Amino acid sequence: MFVPAPYSPFLNPIEEFWAKVKGGVRRTALTADDRLSFTAMGAFRRGITMLGFILPSALLQSTAVHLAKPTRKYNTAYEKYSDHVLHVKTVKSPLLYSPNDVVATSRTTFYATNELKYVWGLLRRFEILLGMPWGHVVHYGHTGTFTKAYDGISYPNGIARSSDGSIIYVAASSEPSVNMFRPKSDGTLELLSKKVFRGFVPDNISVDGATGHVLVAGFLNTFEMFRYNHEVLRGTSVRPAASIRRLIPSKNLRKGFSEEGILNHDGRLLPSTTVAVMQRRGSTKRILLGSVMADHIAICSAGSHIGRNNKASLI
Repeated sequence: MFVPAPYSPFLNPIEEFWAKVKGGVRRTALTADDRLSFTAMGAFRRGITMLGFILPSALLQSTAVHLAKPTRKYNTAYEKYSDHVLHVKTVKSPLLYSPNDVVATSRTTFYATNELKYVWGLLRRFEILLGMPWGHVVHYGHTGTFTKAYDGISYPNGIARSSDGSIIYVAASSEPSVNMFRPKSDGTLELLSKKVFRGFVPDNISVDGATGHVLVAGFLNTFEMFRYNHEVLRGTSVRPAASIRRLIPSKNLRKGFSEEGILNHDGRLLPSTTVAVMQRRGSTKRILLGSVMADHIAICSAGSHIGRNNKASLI
C-alpha cells in the first residue's frame, strides 16, 4: 500500500488550481506593451469556469513578486493609512517559479519560499506525492538580483521574520517542520535548528512581535482537509480539525524551540485553519485565525490565558 507524504498538495484541488493558473501565465508570451494582470486573469477565469465561483480581479502575479507601499490619506484632525497600496515595481526571476509566501526584510529586499522544483506534469506529481526535498528559499537583495538562499526543503510554505531581523523562520509542510535560519550578509541562510512535528502539519507562520514567539497554524488530519477542500463547493459536513502551536525559541538558538499548544479545535470554529496572527491593542490580546477555504475569520481571545494555561477561546 502506498501512503503519500504527510502533506500532499496533489490531493488538494486548490493547489492543483493554482498550478493551472501558473501554467497558463507561463505559456503566454508577453510583449513590453502587455499587462500581466490581464493575462493572469485570463488564466484565472479558465480555471474558475470549471470550479464555478468568481474571484476578485486583484491578484498577485503567480511567477513574480509585486513591491508596494501604503498610500496615505490626510485629514485636518488626523493622519492614517488607507486600505490601498501603491504599486512600486514587479520583480521576477527564473529562481522564482512556484512562490508560496514572502517576507520583507527592508523596503526593497525580501525572502520568498519556492514550494516546488517542478511546476507541471508528472515530475510535479512525483515530487509532491513522495515529499521530495526539492523546494528552496530565494532572496531578493539590494542590487536587484535574486539568489538561492537555502535549498533542499520539502514543500517550503509559510515564512516569517523575527522582530529584530536576526532570524528567518520557514515552515516545511512535507517534512513536517519549522526551520530556524540566520541570514548572512550575502542573503544566504544558515540553518540553526529545526522543530519536527508529529501528528501536525504546519502551514503558515507568524511572529508575535512583543514576545518573539512563533505562531504556527496547521492541520491534525490532512485527509479530512483534502476531503473538505474537494467537497466544500458542493456542500460538505466535513470540518477539518486544526491546531495552533506556539514555538518559543531557546536562548541558545541551536537548541531550537519549546512547543506549546495554544488552541485545538474540531473544525467547527474555522474549517481548515491555515494562518494565526497575534493582535495586541493595549492590554487586549487576540488571535486572528484565517483559512484559505473559508469565507470568514475567527477572532479568539488570548487575554490572560496565553502564558498561563496556553488556551484561547472564541469571542
